[in-house]
Amino acid sequence: MAKGKVKAIELPKPDFRELKVRVVGERVVTHKFSEKAKKQIRDKVGKKPTKGREAKDPVAEYTASLYWLDKSGNEIESKSDPAKHKTGFGIKSLAFKKAMVRAGKESLGMNMTFTRTTFHVSGEFVRIMTGDFKKPAKPQMREDVCPLPTGGADLRYRGEFLDWGAELSIRYNAAVISAEQIINLLVYAGFGVGVCEHRPEKNGNWGMFQVA
Repeated sequence: MAKGKVKAIELPKPDFRELKVRVVGERVVTHKFSEKAKKQIRDKVGKKPTKGREAKDPVAEYTASLYWLDKSGNEIESKSDPAKHKTGFGIKSLAFKKAMVRAGKESLGMNMTFTRTTFHVSGEFVRIMTGDFKKPAKPQMREDVCPLPTGGADLRYRGEFLDWGAELSIRYNAAVISAEQIINLLVYAGFGVGVCEHRPEKNGNWGMFQVA
């Protein structure tokens, strides 16, 4: 740029819109970072003495793996029996955005930093519904053998949802990305990345979904 000259920078006017999209899947397994796990990390950081390994409580571990929601979609403290909870459970909304951003990079060559700025999945949680979207889905407890980083294996108890659905509310800037591109990102994300535990991104096949 020549000395003394000023170059104008043109910024397109943003065009914020909202898109409601339903997705469905066959299996998703949630694993919330429990308060017990947080305490163990705090104790380790604080160098508190640790006792011998505690006996496992499968039901408590399963219950703690779930994100319990109220009618408004806010997280509440876990209850005693997931089967009796009427207002349902959730998945972090950010899990879907991360899957879409990752799919955009790996499958479509999109710049991740740019993609993150073009849309947002609204709310902190997305409620897990039945596949027909008539009511909140009920989980079941599953037991899995998981390898440990130090060798050996351990048992994990987590909540599993079969034939599930979720409605996403996506806010996007139509000046830089279209509704069709948003849908395509979801399609690629559901097939190649997934959400929650043992998803395709982590060499698994759970948490896959497709646009309903």
